[in-house]
Amino acid sequence: MLTKNGTGKYLTKEFHEKFALGVRDRDLLTAEEIVWAEIPSDMGYGKENPDTFKIQSQPIDPFTGSTKTIDIRARKECGDGGE
Repeated sequence: MLTKNGTGKYLTKEFHEKFALGVRDRDLLTAEEIVWAEIPSDMGYGKENPDTFKIQSQPIDPFTGSTKTIDIRARKECGDGGE
């Protein structure tokens, strides 16, 4: 049986949860957890988190309660997501 001390850590649920959490935001993990989960140094600073690029639009009428979530990466003026 594989253990966490050897290569078996890659098969554990804990490893996959910590890795996914660290890739989205490495500030949520301690330095030891980052080393254990083997998160690359260029990951975890926000660009892998899709919520980083979403903003809530503000309606013109202050009495309107509807807002819309906009992904700032897809803009018509840049040739993305539009006609």
